[in-house]
Amino acid sequence: MNRADTQQPPVVPGSLPVLGHAMKIFRDPLDFLASLSDHGDLVQIKLGPQRAYVACHPELVRQILLDDRTFDKG
Repeated sequence: MNRADTQQPPVVPGSLPVLGHAMKIFRDPLDFLASLSDHGDLVQIKLGPQRAYVACHPELVRQILLDDRTFDKG
């Protein structure tokens, strides 16, 4: 395994303690989602204590949707 395999995607800045990014999502969800690609092709957001990963690049979204072996959706 090389180093690139162990790196975590960047966490989008601006999360609040306990709430994470929930306030930004509820206030203006479209603006928040549109701003995610400024931070990378794959980013982490915090939803309370949980983390979620958001794919922001079209090719990465395509891979996730089409590759059932790597990205199990069940």
